[in-house]
Amino acid sequence: MRFEAAELYTGPEYEFDLVNQVNAGHPNYQKTLKAEQEKAIINHPGWQPRQLNSLPFREAVEFTKKFQPFDPANPTSDFAREFRLAMAENLGLEEDSDLEKLKLFTAVQSPLDAHHIDFFVTYAPKQSEEYFIGLDITKQPKKDEPLKGADMLIGGDIPDPSDDNFSEENYLKIINDYARQAVGILKDKVARGTIIPARETIFRPQPRP
Repeated sequence: MRFEAAELYTGPEYEFDLVNQVNAGHPNYQKTLKAEQEKAIINHPGWQPRQLNSLPFREAVEFTKKFQPFDPANPTSDFAREFRLAMAENLGLEEDSDLEKLKLFTAVQSPLDAHHIDFFVTYAPKQSEEYFIGLDITKQPKKDEPLKGADMLIGGDIPDPSDDNFSEENYLKIINDYARQAVGILKDKVARGTIIPARETIFRPQPRP
């Protein structure tokens, strides 16, 4: 079991178990983050980092890509790997060259956390096109609560493969259900030509309290 006492199993631990986290311990992480923040201050007049790990949305996406703990085309976390493969199957991707166009990135503990995105998937059917879908992992999602930044939610219903009563069939079915939903959103973006980023990210300075 992930934890003997379920009440001790926190949301951040659940996120880590599903998709790992960015390599914040990399020697270049803080230096690169500071440099990106300085550029963002120039490129987005009025923007200031409200947290140590803050970046505007598009900059946060590109920064997060640089500090992955795994190959985005072959994630090592069980859930991340199976989710990407399920998306590939639902997209009809079979050839290795096509599978390479679908990548999964963790965003846990990255600047994207502030944008309510815990991981994201990119699909690049052409070299000049990259489509993006952001996902938020929430152990106890509230049905009536609107999405804050992500395109969809992953709830707290992902089974733990280490549980004694674990059913691989049920585990893969739940993942496939989420993957089908993600592919539906992705196909809609492809049809509309909505390339990365997932949403308009024009910075609007917030009024001072």
